[in-house]
Amino acid sequence: MRCLLALIVTVALISSTWAEASGFLKEDSGDRLSTVPHDSEMAAAVDESSIDEIAVRYTGWDETLQTWSRVKLHEITGRAGIHGQDPVYTILSMIYEPRHWWTARVLPVEHPDLLTELELDGKWVSPAQVIDSPHKTSLQIKLLEMEARRDELKEVRELHSFVSQVVRIGRDRPGVVESVVKSPDLVDEVRRLVESPEAWDEAVLGRKELAATVAAETAFFEAGARLLNRAMSLFELPEEFLIVPDPETATGDWIAAKDASGGLREGETRIQAVALKSSPTGIDLEGAAATLHQTLSSAFTNRQAAIIPTAVDNFLDHVERSRHYPDRAHRLKMNIYTGVNPMRKASLVYGLSIILFGLFLFFRNDKWRYAATIALTTGLLMHTFGVVMRLIITERMPVSNMYESITFTSWCALLLGLGMELWKRKGIIGLAASIVGFLMLTGVSLMPLHETRIHPLRAVLNSYWLNIHVTAMLASYGAFAVSAVFATIYLGRSILLSLTGRETLRAGATPLMPLDQVELFAYRLIQIGWPILTIGVALGAVWADTAWGRFWGWDPKETWAFITWIVYTIYLHTRMIMGMRGVASAVVCLLGFVMVMITWLGVSYIDWFAGGLHTYASPT
Repeated sequence: MRCLLALIVTVALISSTWAEASGFLKEDSGDRLSTVPHDSEMAAAVDESSIDEIAVRYTGWDETLQTWSRVKLHEITGRAGIHGQDPVYTILSMIYEPRHWWTARVLPVEHPDLLTELELDGKWVSPAQVIDSPHKTSLQIKLLEMEARRDELKEVRELHSFVSQVVRIGRDRPGVVESVVKSPDLVDEVRRLVESPEAWDEAVLGRKELAATVAAETAFFEAGARLLNRAMSLFELPEEFLIVPDPETATGDWIAAKDASGGLREGETRIQAVALKSSPTGIDLEGAAATLHQTLSSAFTNRQAAIIPTAVDNFLDHVERSRHYPDRAHRLKMNIYTGVNPMRKASLVYGLSIILFGLFLFFRNDKWRYAATIALTTGLLMHTFGVVMRLIITERMPVSNMYESITFTSWCALLLGLGMELWKRKGIIGLAASIVGFLMLTGVSLMPLHETRIHPLRAVLNSYWLNIHVTAMLASYGAFAVSAVFATIYLGRSILLSLTGRETLRAGATPLMPLDQVELFAYRLIQIGWPILTIGVALGAVWADTAWGRFWGWDPKETWAFITWIVYTIYLHTRMIMGMRGVASAVVCLLGFVMVMITWLGVSYIDWFAGGLHTYASPT
């Protein structure tokens, strides 16, 4: 047990230290950093202005310039910051003085073979080195060939899935192939594979070889595609800098700063233009955008930092009078949420609480438990702030994508874990909850920034059932996650006990919580999670009927959710009715959580589990 606690403390310390040191190549050489453009006077002027409150439309959502700049900077450099610069200043500099960034070494080379492929001279390169490389075309061709193999593998897996379904239903049943296969073009091929064992064996072997090839190419393919996209992103920034809505379109289009015109629209007379600009209800958004664009261009080109704050204030004063422009409250909430970054801070505090709970269990001194409980409570308050802010900003439950589902599930787990710790005061409950919170929030902090930002709700999810069905499913996952930690602790202690015959941390120490109580906590949590899961599955069937006209379709998400429910039902039945305890109980508990992970994450990330009508349940 001492080794287990030491391992937990070490992992928490290393992870926290690594997370804090993950800035933009802090260990990198001064030679590379010297290629990064920087003007301290311009940076100060941007920082002192209110420019980070300007709204930017990005993929259908009204960001602020602050949040948009962070996302774009991460897309280009793979890091949240560069050379200690404010992301807003960096992105504006890229937009208005791109020639200075053409030779700046800000693009990470994430695969060693790319160095050879493009004949690059280091792990950080400039857009010029990528775009002007004589080997760029050959790299593009190679990536297209790899992408074709990836697409082929998806098609093969779909074809073989149809064959498996036909065999499972019964190959001799009339019309079974036509009822299973979605594409008429695949009917003959499915029938051939079903009727010929030799053809099927050959096809399976070919699929395995293709899968092995794709797996071996994946790291290079993804790194190469990112490098090319990042090199081109510098030139796409002005096109994506959409700063005002176009009130003349009904589709919600926005106008890029560079495309805004301060002159007359087509067919508009000078009298009409003057009337529009002088009318109390007619706000010339495009003219305001054009003026701001010209001012920023002049400021960066001619180093006129002093004109930036006034120009920004004039722009905001003008556009905020338009009913088409996002209100200031929304923009302030976005900036607060982005600036505080509550999930990252909560993960670090959860790491601290792991250490403190570990010290309590080692020394059995209540002062450590009090400190650990305070840390856990502080982390949960930060976590709650993040969940509530996301709910307020989006005006819905924050459960629509993978990032939101993980942060919400971990929040449910921590809320339940802290409540149980305050009730029982055992230390091990708080430790289990802290481990769940730390692992989940540290995991989402490693996700690409574009997957963590707020997205507009997909049409298929635009229903009040999202707030009921998905919320119930994720709440049950939170209970199951904590129960899985207890089951792991039970198995770990059981193994140590069988090997050493000792159950105390050191001679004379107070005995640890008995193993049967550890197993009991796992059981109690499953008793909480199972009815919530049952309600969630039932409500999902009702939602499916309203959305797709059927209660159940046995697609992967539904099938694995049902399997998860079956496993936990078996667990409760065997424990309550048959008296199952000990290692067997812990193993079934962990098996249930494996099913949870397949249902929750496997269907979204692993092609083998994917498909069906729940394909929208993707990382973003």
